[in-house]
Amino acid sequence: MSSVIHRTTLDYLTSVNTPEYPETDWIINPDVSAVTDVPRKYWKLDGDRVIEMTQSEKDAVDAQELQNRIDAVKELGDAGLKDVMTALIKIINLRLSSGQKITKDEFIQAIKDEIK
Repeated sequence: MSSVIHRTTLDYLTSVNTPEYPETDWIINPDVSAVTDVPRKYWKLDGDRVIEMTQSEKDAVDAQELQNRIDAVKELGDAGLKDVMTALIKIINLRLSSGQKITKDEFIQAIKDEIK
């Protein structure tokens, strides 16, 4: 069995049947020793070598991930977020005894305190 990495997507697969992965699209048995302790999102190819991204490249990956999360929240919209918060408060309050209910204001303050 072999390992392969896709030349474009950098999908890394182990224990594969090599003939199923054409070398035009895949690097067969790539040497990943230089990136064993590096999160896969920071891998890149230099020819057929798998190497670690530079710090500026890592920063760009992180910035894009953050932007994707921001966009997802914006897509949900304020009304959607309000509905999610209301549902969470209801679930929490169902699990608490009667004298321990959480208010919407307490929930909002807890969120604000967490993200400071």
